[in-house]
Amino acid sequence: MPYITHARPQAGLKGFGRGNERVTIKIPDTVFDGLVKWMVRGPWPEHCEDAIDDHLHAWCDLHDLDTFEEMADKIGQHWVSVLNEMAMNDFLSRDTEDGNVVDLYLKRRGWNEKAIPKAYLKAIRGSVMSLYEVSEIRPGESFTARDMILGGDPILVEERSGTKTMLQWEQLAMRIVEVRGRHVIAGGALPYEPELTEQVIEEVCLRAGEIELDLEDMFSEQDECPEPELIQDLSLAMVLKLSAPLFSEAWLMGTVLDPADVELPTLLNAEGDEIEFI
Repeated sequence: MPYITHARPQAGLKGFGRGNERVTIKIPDTVFDGLVKWMVRGPWPEHCEDAIDDHLHAWCDLHDLDTFEEMADKIGQHWVSVLNEMAMNDFLSRDTEDGNVVDLYLKRRGWNEKAIPKAYLKAIRGSVMSLYEVSEIRPGESFTARDMILGGDPILVEERSGTKTMLQWEQLAMRIVEVRGRHVIAGGALPYEPELTEQVIEEVCLRAGEIELDLEDMFSEQDECPEPELIQDLSLAMVLKLSAPLFSEAWLMGTVLDPADVELPTLLNAEGDEIEFI
């Protein structure tokens, strides 16, 4: 697969300010341009290719596909673009042996970025993929999202184009980020059938449960141990931080998460070794 130069977010994102005053947050189409130009001179293209490979390789290998054009013939150019955006944002959030590309770019070139693009990049850097149930859809403006994995209160998400095709109570895999007090989608969204949603949540919770046991053992040796709910939330966040390819692969496979049907992605560190959290 060739290297993807950049993915572009939705250009216009609308919300509401004080009273009835309408406020527009503009994420410019050029938000990634400076970052892409800077990272071409370092090890980052290879790390980006690794992320794309993690998201797409298993399915493409299964179908003997070598190019994005061949992939588009199978699933359509729109979905290829969405998956590329998800892989790109996964790359921007990753820690590698060379550090994190967003951290280093903003440290060295952040002075050249305006406030909103800088805030958007920082938000992606600290974000995770998750599964959301959507409701209260206002076409062309916003929707409400409930995180089906991390829980918490539903949030208002500002989105223009995506809300025109969303369905009430639809379940979507996506990355939602907060930019200057407003929530927006970073990249696209993948529609999930309820059965696949349940299977992915079960897999994430299974992985988190293993980490939770390790965390409990670690904290038991300290004078103060966090509340069980906090340990559970931390375990889920740790898994989601590293599991973005799972959401892409599960959607692409379109099948039950059964080891007999598909081998789920293994979480690896920068050296290629399987990750042990504790």
